[in-house]
Amino acid sequence: MQFLALGHRSQRERTETSPLLGGRPKGRARGYQELKPNVAVEPLRRRDIPHATDCLHRAFVTDSMMIYWADADTAPFRTARMRAQHALLFHDAIRKKRMLTVHRGDAVMRYGVPGADNGMDRVHTFLTRLVQKFDTKELTKRKKEMEEKVGAMVGEALGERVADMYEVQALATAPEAQGHGYGSALVTTVTDMGDADGHDVWLITADARPFYEFLGFTAIRTTTIGEDNPKWTGAPVYMHLMYRPAKAGWREEDEKMGLESV
Repeated sequence: MQFLALGHRSQRERTETSPLLGGRPKGRARGYQELKPNVAVEPLRRRDIPHATDCLHRAFVTDSMMIYWADADTAPFRTARMRAQHALLFHDAIRKKRMLTVHRGDAVMRYGVPGADNGMDRVHTFLTRLVQKFDTKELTKRKKEMEEKVGAMVGEALGERVADMYEVQALATAPEAQGHGYGSALVTTVTDMGDADGHDVWLITADARPFYEFLGFTAIRTTTIGEDNPKWTGAPVYMHLMYRPAKAGWREEDEKMGLESV
């Protein structure tokens, strides 16, 4: 699982104690661009990785989860280390043909597919761990906290079914390229795949809940990070599990799980 999302602040930051799998979206949120048919989505090329990592880094400067981590990352060359990790993530996804872009890196998305190992391969994992050796003890602690809480949330809500779903693992649009429907076009590419072959889509986000609700996702679980950390003076970080059933299977999935559409 990769925990990156667009940098939009959630307007409904609350803990949801029961899952709400299935259900149609209630309506479209205001403030987001309608999907434009002339937005061209294409595979990201390796030569565009430097631009893509730069755009992703700038897109997440104000993201709540990244701020929580940055607060504990006091080691030298933080920006360079982050971009190196993102470059490794992108290289791995390009090799697996699971990395899409708009305008050669202005907006990027890594995604996972049903029935596959959606983590990084051994080489990229090894190199990433080398870079992470610079992480401070506090940063390592905070990353572990997030992984454990989010992992438990996903396991409780989706269980083994998660292996049969698409996953939006990383999505970002450069600040200067936002407002043109690029992020919507990228996400819709994956939801269209799910609709075509009957597979649901899920993802984790901190601040982008309204954006994904606009695209038909539902927040089925929420957990908080940092509320018990005495070294963190900010507000708790809300991590949302977003879920979108394949359109063809909406009613069937709801009936199977005994849930009503909302």
